[in-house]
Amino acid sequence: KTLMLPTGNVNHQMLANASGVLDKFKSHPQAWKKVDTMLSHSNSPYTHYFALQILEVLIKTRWAALQRSDANAIRGFLVSSILNFASTQERRRQNQMVLRKLNATLVEMIKKDWPHHWGTFVDELITSSQSNGAVCTNNLSILKILSEEVFDFSRGNMTQAKILGLKKQFTTEFSKIYQLIQVVLNSSTDEELAFSGLEAFEQFLGWVPLGYVFETNILVVIANKYLASSVPKFRVQGLRCLSEVASLEVNGRDEQFLALFMTTLSQIQQFLPPTEDFARLYAAQADPNNDYDVHLFIHTLCIFLTTFFAKHLQVLEGAPDKAALLMGHQYLVNISQIDDDNLQMTCLAYWHKLLSSLYHEAPPPQSSIGSTLMLGSPGPVQTPRRQFYAPILSRLRSAIIMNMAKPEEVLVVEDENGHVVREVVKNSTTLERYLIQKQTLVFLTHLNYEDTQEQMLGRLNRQVDVSEWSRTRLNTLCWAMGSIAGALTEDMEKRFLVTVIKELLGLCELKRGKDNKAVIASNIMYIVGQYPRFLQAHWKFLRTVVSKLFEFMHETHPGVQDMACDTFLKIAKRCRQRFVNLQVAETQPFIYEIIEMIGPLCTDLEPSQTHTFFEALGWMISAQKNPAQCEELVHKSMAFPNQQWRNVLDRGRQNPEFFKELNTCRQLVNLLYLNVSSAKSLGTCYVIQLKQIWADMLQLYSFYSQQISAVAASGNPNMLKSEPVKLMRSVKRASLTLVETYVAASTDTQTIATAFVNPLLDVILVDYNTGHYDSRDPEVLSLTAKIIAKLGSHSMDKLPAIFGNLFKCTLDMVTHNTSDYPDHRVQFFKLIKSINDHCCQSFFSFSPQKFKMVLESILWSMRVLSRDVSETGLITLKELLDNVDAAGVASAFYRQYFQRIFNDIFTVLTDSHHKEGFAIQCQVLRKLCHMVELGQLTEPIYTPDQAQGKTPPNQEFLRVYAAKNLASAFPNLSPPQIQEFIMGIMDPSKDIDAFKAHCRDFLVNIKEFSAGSDGDNSVLWASDIADKKAQAIKDKSRLDMTIPGMIGQNDPRLEGQMAAAGLRPPQQI
Repeated sequence: KTLMLPTGNVNHQMLANASGVLDKFKSHPQAWKKVDTMLSHSNSPYTHYFALQILEVLIKTRWAALQRSDANAIRGFLVSSILNFASTQERRRQNQMVLRKLNATLVEMIKKDWPHHWGTFVDELITSSQSNGAVCTNNLSILKILSEEVFDFSRGNMTQAKILGLKKQFTTEFSKIYQLIQVVLNSSTDEELAFSGLEAFEQFLGWVPLGYVFETNILVVIANKYLASSVPKFRVQGLRCLSEVASLEVNGRDEQFLALFMTTLSQIQQFLPPTEDFARLYAAQADPNNDYDVHLFIHTLCIFLTTFFAKHLQVLEGAPDKAALLMGHQYLVNISQIDDDNLQMTCLAYWHKLLSSLYHEAPPPQSSIGSTLMLGSPGPVQTPRRQFYAPILSRLRSAIIMNMAKPEEVLVVEDENGHVVREVVKNSTTLERYLIQKQTLVFLTHLNYEDTQEQMLGRLNRQVDVSEWSRTRLNTLCWAMGSIAGALTEDMEKRFLVTVIKELLGLCELKRGKDNKAVIASNIMYIVGQYPRFLQAHWKFLRTVVSKLFEFMHETHPGVQDMACDTFLKIAKRCRQRFVNLQVAETQPFIYEIIEMIGPLCTDLEPSQTHTFFEALGWMISAQKNPAQCEELVHKSMAFPNQQWRNVLDRGRQNPEFFKELNTCRQLVNLLYLNVSSAKSLGTCYVIQLKQIWADMLQLYSFYSQQISAVAASGNPNMLKSEPVKLMRSVKRASLTLVETYVAASTDTQTIATAFVNPLLDVILVDYNTGHYDSRDPEVLSLTAKIIAKLGSHSMDKLPAIFGNLFKCTLDMVTHNTSDYPDHRVQFFKLIKSINDHCCQSFFSFSPQKFKMVLESILWSMRVLSRDVSETGLITLKELLDNVDAAGVASAFYRQYFQRIFNDIFTVLTDSHHKEGFAIQCQVLRKLCHMVELGQLTEPIYTPDQAQGKTPPNQEFLRVYAAKNLASAFPNLSPPQIQEFIMGIMDPSKDIDAFKAHCRDFLVNIKEFSAGSDGDNSVLWASDIADKKAQAIKDKSRLDMTIPGMIGQNDPRLEGQMAAAGLRPPQQI
């Protein structure tokens, strides 16, 4: 019976019914027996594809369970089908979609049967390849896919033993495969066949025995026949093969690598000379109908050059004739002039590595770190390598300046229509590109200060005299000038920055048009924000800059006010001491003048901009160490918002209905978030302001709680989602956020505990407990967790009230289903984690029923699909088990809960939706198994019913218990597989890495896991990769700290991370 999918005007119900029938058929255990019929009797490629999907699932999940005769019959049919669809090149092209699926299905079968059940696979494939070019072309595609599956994508899809076996077999039989490829590349006149041979050989190059690469003529053939070809796709694919060879690191092959490089460049310069204008060529020759146009060749050339230089630069530098080395770098500089993100990132990765090696050949003296070179000391040492690369590096400086990416701080951008607007969405690729361009330019500056300045100031002069005026060019130039902050000597930096700002201010006066002025203003703000060291050292300049920022705060052009406030905040953080100290020729600290301007400034600012402004003020005031003066400054700075606060409260007290008005709620929210910004920067001394509004804020919180409760009691839950109620809740949330911010920023735990916590909890806990589900704010949970973390064991006396009012009612909310109240769910389990981290003893004082409720909630959270929740639950469980050990109650605890925890860990470990938690799951499972195996639990982990009158050792019981459960859950596993896995997890000699590897192999064996929601098991290695990446970042950060200018002067790592690493930041004035 044939099921035809509807065409034309689709009846969606009919389509849904048809899809249901197909899914039902596909899931039938005998559906695979109809595959031959579908492939033989249907002409529809969609039917063929559907049939092959059924066959692929069979091979992946039930192949070992088939009778060998059935497996062989399927194999024979599949091979015959492939030969049929690939009988001629034309038929192969017509059936590409089906052939790709047939090839992929056959590869799945090969992975199962080769070599034990199909030892002649390679011989059969070589023999069939001799029949005609189309079959050979497709066979090479099969070999390419198989190589990818075994050497590139096998991890997580096959056991380690299977992977090693296939790799060994592939290597053993490669001589036969190589002979086929050699014949194809040397003799074939069929373009498709030759191209397929090149593609296959490129894939093999990563693992083949090196004799096939360096002791044959294969590289000469590729370079002289295919790279030199007039056919674009042969050039590209030939160069790809040579790039793979370039990536090999082999001892004793230096002469061959040198010859390969020289031959390759000799061929390339015949059709693409290094004198070509690559940027013009790239912009002019984009052909959407040609997959192998000049774009693709330039990308491939970029990969070849950067790979070769990264791996074999010493070989090239050691050659007597360095002409090829110079030419290769000329090509790379030409490519670096192209404004393409992928090309730029590839080139910059190499330039960064080269420049780092040149810099560290002769770094500045240790005493000058932070100010680069002391005044009067000689310039950079010109080593032979630096002299050789100097002309190349000068061109590279120009290329980077010309193509500098936009930094994160710049908010004023030009859109595709040429309009200057405020940036709405950040581009992460652009930010990544800017960072590596900045670091590269810093190295270039250290290697030649004069050339860097000359190029930048020369370009700036041509902008000012409008001979090269362009907003785009001005932007990239200014972004480059800001990026080298800290890399120049202090004397050079002073002259450079004064010249730049003077010219830009003059240009701002000269140019007409709001767009032009906005662009120039944004560049001024960006540059001055990058040089806090200079601003700290030159008070008059700092004062002038801040006054100019205040002017920009009145400018209404999109983005200018935001940048002005952000730059003011940045300067306030780094130069805060200057504002509160009395400076020469001043009658009072400048902070007092700023405070007097608050009213006029805030009139023109949006609420978010006002919040940024007050955060900046907070940083300045926090630098005042005199308590009396600090208190005075807090009072003066907050006088403007406090007056607005009092005005609202006075009107509301006269008429409580005023508090219900929408604009009133919006004004209160704005004022509270202004206080949040101040609390963030003022830190401990914000208590001066908090005491001013504390009582009123709690009264407002209670008032709005009563109003919301009244709405909830009206019997119409939809009213809780109305705008008035939402705004009332916003006032409550802003109040909670303010207290949480202060608690996080303050170091005065005594004041927090005695002055604020008790009255706060009295108000918010009962309100939360008695409120309607939809009126409970997750910020209550977040704030409570923060208080517990801040007070630690001193919050023990608060826990009964916290637990009694928050736990049960929230647990009912978040466990009712897994979709409603996501924020509550996240914050609830963070609260449990906070209690476990800081007051774990309280858990052990709970009644058995209450403790069981806590543990079961943690175990439940591990099974939630939300990653934030499940990860928090896993971490909390792991830490709880550690706390159980530390408290000395392990045996009693595990007597009651061992089996439950063991079962739940296995549930999430074998659930494909929880792969991300694999590392922690393994840690918990290993702890449980090894505790039992080492006899650390003195009480039985089983019940009397399970013991059946016996007293088996825990070790014996766990083995039997685990085997029984695994056999029940995974009937496709054989008893030997189960026993092998159990023996492995019970082996106490396995460290965590070996334990995880053992579990990965087990997860591959249970087909339900491998064929899970996405089939991607790479996340099982995610934690290992993340750890290595984090360590690499930490190592690079430590190195960057020692290079002046490499870390921006506003980077928080200069204060925080360097102190944690035991390093001193570059000297600040």
